[in-house]
Amino acid sequence: MENLKDPEPDRFVIFTDKHGVTRKGMYKMDVLAFVEIAEEETPVETKLIYEKSDVAHWNYVEDSDPDLTRFVP
Repeated sequence: MENLKDPEPDRFVIFTDKHGVTRKGMYKMDVLAFVEIAEEETPVETKLIYEKSDVAHWNYVEDSDPDLTRFVP
């Protein structure tokens, strides 16, 4: 089931791409895309960006739960 609305910008989300791969990240309104959060620090130019059209589904992660690793299989 696809979400019909865009997430609020800069909110943590768990998103699934159209290949069924679940990722963690946030939605960036300025580029209209989801940006994956890397497990280790990476330069901005190497971050993985997924256009809205490449994302099948997303859910918010509660702000009070900073450990996003438990949401990714």
